[in-house]
Amino acid sequence: ESVLSALLRKLLTPEAAAMLLARDFDEDDYLRRPRVEAELKAAQEREDREAYEAMLEALRRDKEALSSKLTAAEERSESLSESLRQAVEEKQGLEKELVDVKAEVAAMKPPPAAAVEEVCIVFRPKALQLYEVPDSRLKGKPAVPMGLTGILTIIAGVYDAKVRADAVDDRQNNSRQGFPDFLRDYFLNKYGLPSIAYANFKSLILGVRQLAARATPGERGPMMLAAEQLDRVRVFGLASGILERRAWTEALSDLLLMVMARASRGGAIRDWLAMRDPKDVVFLELSYAVPLVDEAWSRYGVDEEGRLKLAEAVTASALQHGGRVGLHECLKLMTEVWLESSEAIYQRLTELFEKHDANGDGTMDLMELRALFRAEFRNKPSKGEDSDSDSDDETVEGKDIISHFFSEALLETAASSLPGSDPDALLPEAFAFVGRKYRLLLPPPA
Repeated sequence: ESVLSALLRKLLTPEAAAMLLARDFDEDDYLRRPRVEAELKAAQEREDREAYEAMLEALRRDKEALSSKLTAAEERSESLSESLRQAVEEKQGLEKELVDVKAEVAAMKPPPAAAVEEVCIVFRPKALQLYEVPDSRLKGKPAVPMGLTGILTIIAGVYDAKVRADAVDDRQNNSRQGFPDFLRDYFLNKYGLPSIAYANFKSLILGVRQLAARATPGERGPMMLAAEQLDRVRVFGLASGILERRAWTEALSDLLLMVMARASRGGAIRDWLAMRDPKDVVFLELSYAVPLVDEAWSRYGVDEEGRLKLAEAVTASALQHGGRVGLHECLKLMTEVWLESSEAIYQRLTELFEKHDANGDGTMDLMELRALFRAEFRNKPSKGEDSDSDSDDETVEGKDIISHFFSEALLETAASSLPGSDPDALLPEAFAFVGRKYRLLLPPPA
């Protein structure tokens, strides 16, 4: 220490040397410092880890609390849904009871005598009366409206089966089965048991009528595919007669089926009619669609004006889609134009009926019908005769045609008439319905 003191005093100023000599140099303290620093660092890490674990624990508690709240909300939602379902069922029950009460009240209150005489007869062709399925045929089985997917599947299957059945009938020179009859038999063959078949048959009828009311023409955007599917349902309902129009005849379904059969070009109609993906929509080139539609119209269409209008509508639709028209859009246009043209013919036939209703009683007997044919269709050649005949209706074949016409119209009248109506006279609606089948105001089919 003395040597160090002397050296420090010699090298440093007296004040600096005194300051250094006053310090206590401890070797143990110098060696212990790293260990203390390590312990301090470990303590800090422990503190940080404990804080992190505490934060995780708090997050776990928050998660459990949120899960409990979510579970409680789901339980409340299920409870509310059940309450809503019960309320809807109760409302439906009350509405049904209200309808029953109104019916009972109406039954207890007899109408005035004048009102009885003016009861309007609602005409419905015999073929379409198949769609009024009585509950007795169901044997207690429920018939609820069928959903969209199920209806589209049935539509594809029915179209496919009907096209094949018609092809067989045509090859064997047999008369084609009417669409309503075929549709009913389709369900009977599919399900076997009549009660199950009629329950599904009625479900289809209810579903088509329910969904057709939702169709919004021209709907676009994200709902475009749904609108197109609803249009398919509506076209099927109109073609089959499930959606009743007084302009309907079997020729409408024949028109559409011919186009579908030709457009498939031998393929499976069932497969591509049920397509639901937008990229799988069937398109027809305009150069193919117009001649096809024109050929079908010449066989099952109505008048020349309708043919021209349909060609314009198909062309306009194709120009909006790069020279192609969607098959279902084409069928929709054909249905709309056909019904419009058929309605015009219906109006003209009923005007003819009123014109030749000699006694003005709103019905027509055989003598009045012959007078109508003689006055309006004298120059329309009967089967096997020349057009210059002066008495088509007086020939044997002419009388046969009129007699067959009268018999068929009489059957249609009987199916829709009220009890007590004249069994030997026909209604104007029946005359117009059968008259369109006989193409009285139209050229013969090509």
